[in-house]
Amino acid sequence: MGQNVTQFNRDIAEGFEQTDADALFLDVRTPWDYLHHVVRAVKPGAALGFLVPTVDQVSRLLHGMETGPFDDIEVCEILVRRWKPVADRLRPEDRMIAHTGFLIFARHQERSEEWDSFRTLGTRERKQEAARQERLAAARSDADTPDGDDAGFEE
Repeated sequence: MGQNVTQFNRDIAEGFEQTDADALFLDVRTPWDYLHHVVRAVKPGAALGFLVPTVDQVSRLLHGMETGPFDDIEVCEILVRRWKPVADRLRPEDRMIAHTGFLIFARHQERSEEWDSFRTLGTRERKQEAARQERLAAARSDADTPDGDDAGFEE
């Protein structure tokens, strides 16, 4: 690795070795299971990236991120499309056999009233935030029951 990048290979179920990383990129099958470790591994404001191959995984990750200190979330689809390497007639291959995947980017950001006051929300964003708050209230209600599940973002 270069001078600015360190790679660690270990079972992340045990957590990350690093506790003050500037950025973290995670490519695992169930990234939502490790979000509490992600929070402990990076500095506040750190850039985060995740790679998943299916829409269902994107949805589960986004739901997991709702209860943690994550903001500035962006989802991008990546699509591989081969092109004919002919300089004078550059165009896509005649037949497209493609593979797609998704990149999810975010920041480790503790939410606060002050932070939220700087965010301007349009109609769509206000509706999304209301739905998010409703899901979080339902999750808190479920956590109060004896068989409720705790997200575990507390440090």
